[in-house]
Amino acid sequence: MSKIEFWRSQDWTMVYEDGQLVKSGDHYLADEWLQAKMGVVVVDDEAGVCIPDGHHAIASLAEVMERVRERHARLDEASDKRAEAKRLLDEAKALEAQK
Repeated sequence: MSKIEFWRSQDWTMVYEDGQLVKSGDHYLADEWLQAKMGVVVVDDEAGVCIPDGHHAIASLAEVMERVRERHARLDEASDKRAEAKRLLDEAKALEAQK
C-alpha cells in the first residue's frame, strides 16, 4: 500500500504519495483525492438518520440502512395521508357547494 501524507499549510494541503506530490490546493481537494483513491462512498445524510439524537452515531451500517427504510416508509405514509386529506377536503367542498 502507498504511503500517503497530507501536509497542511494555512488553507492549503499538499498530498504526497510515496514521497511525490500528487495533489495540492484547498483542503477539500485533498479529501476528495483520498476518497477517490480509496473508493470511499460519501453519503450526505441530510435527514440525520445516522445520528438520530444529534449526538450519538449509530454503530452499524445495517442499522442505519434499517432507519433509512423506516424513514422512507414514514415519508410514504405521510404522503398518502396528505393525498387522503386532500381528497376528503375536496369531498367536503363538493358537499358544501350542493344546494
